[in-house]
Amino acid sequence: MLGGPGSGKGTQCKMLSQRFDFTHISIGDVLRQEINRPGSQYADILRENILAGKIGAKEMTVSILRDEMLRWVAKGTRCFVLDGFPRSKVQCDYFEQLIGPIALLIVLDCPEATMMARLAVADRNRFDDNTTGIRKRIETFQKTTSEVIDEFRGRGKLYSVNSDQEPGVVVLELEAILDGLVNKRTGLCLDI
Repeated sequence: MLGGPGSGKGTQCKMLSQRFDFTHISIGDVLRQEINRPGSQYADILRENILAGKIGAKEMTVSILRDEMLRWVAKGTRCFVLDGFPRSKVQCDYFEQLIGPIALLIVLDCPEATMMARLAVADRNRFDDNTTGIRKRIETFQKTTSEVIDEFRGRGKLYSVNSDQEPGVVVLELEAILDGLVNKRTGLCLDI
């Protein structure tokens, strides 16, 4: 699931993971955990990238994500909703080469003014949730992540929902999309 910062990805992914048999993994949370992991070889570069609103090297990001997914697979999980990933076409291609195909991409459409307003009142205690950092992340989303969105549009695997609505309305629209797909396909889960 993709969307700009403050578009509601985390909120919606949590609700979807409760409704469906998906494990919610937030790439931002996973990378922030890696920054705080003692002895992490990636901590400094991750902190620098996050503060600059930049997307890290595909090998680093996908490796960290894969390790997190494998921890869940060891517990019996096969289905994931990835919150905030992939953020670039290069990451997408590398993930699909290393781990497996991404079944679909959902984009939460939200006006920049709404995202900024939501984050101004949010109490998320993230070191990168300041006006400058948020604007850099929005810019990265608009410039780089749009390539991923175009790729999935071309594949016929893109779904878009207006997230400038109450969370309960948004989740109903997302559930309707997933209900239809889960009933039509069995390939929404990864074998890793």
